[in-house]
Amino acid sequence: MIVLDVILPNCNGIQVCSEIRKHNLHVPILMLTALGTTEDVVKGLDAGADYYLTKPFKFKELLVRVRALTKRAI
Repeated sequence: MIVLDVILPNCNGIQVCSEIRKHNLHVPILMLTALGTTEDVVKGLDAGADYYLTKPFKFKELLVRVRALTKRAI
């Protein structure tokens, strides 16, 4: 599983997600980011993210999402 932020020091997490999917990798990707507009969420999911969680978030929700995504990957 990959937990990926949109805002990265030298690149964009949306682009990273797209590149991962271009290589047909089926690893679960959870976008965890402060960018939470509807447009941001749509871009993240369209890029191939399995789930998009915005900051601030509840830690319990993050754990449940990670657990759900990793179950699907098995």
